Amino acid sequence: MYKSLIIYLILILQCFVFKQTTAQSNCPPNIDFETGTLSNWQFYIGVCCPISGKLPSQAINGRHTLMSGTALDYFGGFPVLPPGGGQYALKLGNSSAGSQSESAEYSFIVPNSINNYSIIYRYAVVFEDPNHSLAEQPRFVVSAFDSTSNQIVNCNDFLYISGGVLPGFEHSLVDNSVLYKSWTTSTLNLSGLAGHKITITFESGDCSLGAHFGYGYVDVSCGLFQINGVICNNEPNFTMSGPSGFENYLWYDSSLTTLLAQGEQVTLNSPSQNTTYKLVIIPYVGFGCPDTLTTTIYTSNSTTSTLYNTICQGESYEGYTTTGIYIDTLTNIAGCDSIRTINLKVNPTYYLDTIITKCFDETILYDGISYSNPVTTNIFHTTTLGCDSITHLEIRNTPTIPLDLGPDRKICKGDYIIYNSLPFVSFLWNTGDTTANIEVQKTGTYTLQATDQYGCIYIDQVAIEMIPKPNIRIFTSEKAICKNQEIVLSAFGGSNYIWYLNDTSNSLHYGDTLHANIKENTNIILCGEGTNSCSNYDTVSVYIVSCCDNIILPNAFTPNGDGINDIFKPIGLLKYDQYELKIMNRWGNEVFHSNAQEIGWEGNHKGVPCIMDTYYYFLKVKCKTKEELIKGDVLLMR
Repeated sequence: MYKSLIIYLILILQCFVFKQTTAQSNCPPNIDFETGTLSNWQFYIGVCCPISGKLPSQAINGRHTLMSGTALDYFGGFPVLPPGGGQYALKLGNSSAGSQSESAEYSFIVPNSINNYSIIYRYAVVFEDPNHSLAEQPRFVVSAFDSTSNQIVNCNDFLYISGGVLPGFEHSLVDNSVLYKSWTTSTLNLSGLAGHKITITFESGDCSLGAHFGYGYVDVSCGLFQINGVICNNEPNFTMSGPSGFENYLWYDSSLTTLLAQGEQVTLNSPSQNTTYKLVIIPYVGFGCPDTLTTTIYTSNSTTSTLYNTICQGESYEGYTTTGIYIDTLTNIAGCDSIRTINLKVNPTYYLDTIITKCFDETILYDGISYSNPVTTNIFHTTTLGCDSITHLEIRNTPTIPLDLGPDRKICKGDYIIYNSLPFVSFLWNTGDTTANIEVQKTGTYTLQATDQYGCIYIDQVAIEMIPKPNIRIFTSEKAICKNQEIVLSAFGGSNYIWYLNDTSNSLHYGDTLHANIKENTNIILCGEGTNSCSNYDTVSVYIVSCCDNIILPNAFTPNGDGINDIFKPIGLLKYDQYELKIMNRWGNEVFHSNAQEIGWEGNHKGVPCIMDTYYYFLKVKCKTKEELIKGDVLLMR
């Protein structure tokens, strides 16, 4: 049984242009996969080993896979995206064996104006060696081909085979039979090939016996090595770093005649002017050729400046918003300090709060703009100082007060409706009334125009139809009876009669006829309905008299001139020998006096109608030899 053999390569590719420009400006598009796609790359599938039978293919997920995220490699424990690299990488191959191979190619033209041009890549390799022959082992191949000259680019054809002598390998902590090499850097030196079309190829292959696999990762990032640096004129020294992963680093002056230092990171004395340095990077034996990188260090002077500016309130200048003198220590683009003094003046912004209250159906004009709905807005004006003057305008609708006179209706004649139209402050009815309340007593349409405290006008109307009341009447043959004598009363003019006896019993009776035994002076009220559902009433007073002398005094009268119950006086046909009637008000003042039996009280005092109230009578009579004083009270009703 074969031992497993795993090749795991992670390659980070980087394009460097060694002149006084940034690397990014001359990097081929998407060589670093940073568009998040595999565009501009060509892909192939084939067999191994050797890698052959290559067929063009679309990118196949699982064999040509775009990677992202923070995952770690299972065997090596390093991230699938290289530290300091981009956000995407290309994975070539997979963990399934089967003598498969995967290839990825990228073609580009070296810029015509650049002679020093290199592709720098980092890689990590993981092997599990099954002890096959080298020709059968899994592998990873990096090569470059010059299509312009139809030649392989010298010193840029690398073959990594499991089991080979590769420096820096360690055993995997997951599987001791697995060897891995963490991040390593190499270069493809394309110097002197300006204007040439170059194709770089990355290939991975399983073992030829079909039981062991190999795969790798490829990424491009145009910024791993800083080509141009800046130092401040007050710094005594500076530090430069080369790309990691090489065996040796030699730092020279621009003419490559003086060796200044050795090592991946060096510290040198700061130059007094812009200075160019050469870095010779030497790879491990068998993994590339030496290459020369160029970097330029620029010196930057600290500066002192004074600025004057005027702004408006609410604006900001260099982070300051109030009048004053500000002294800042700034770091320029080169990282050097500069002293800046700002003399700032802030002109004020004037604010005006305006609140306008309007009626709900009103349109108003403000500052040339019509407003029909509530709104809150700011209106900007420019003052003579060039700053804004702001009017905070709030337009409100007045509270809407419902004016509702109710539905059109019918009422019985003689009844009335009181319309209470509060809480308005002024009123105008079509009847001419200007009061809040009116009494409606005749047929018609009543319209009200009401004004609230804001001057808003509301209008409503209601139609009223008056319906005649029935003529309800009581008929009786007598009104003065003896105590406990039965009296018979009959109703006329309507239906559904209700009789009410206003005595101590306060009893109700129903029907067209009333039979009642009266024990005291009693007012009898009859209510009845007409054919139109209107009701009306009639009243009669029944008096209890002393049957020996027939003295009867009513307990109420209505001196309204209708000829019915208009005069208060004793009722009876007997002739008294002496007669005296006095009427007193509730304060004991005499309002009427008579010695004539035929003269009764009409409810006046000295020709002026008395108010509706209870009055007290004193009747002194003499019949033959008998004298009698009768006292009581009477209700004057109007």
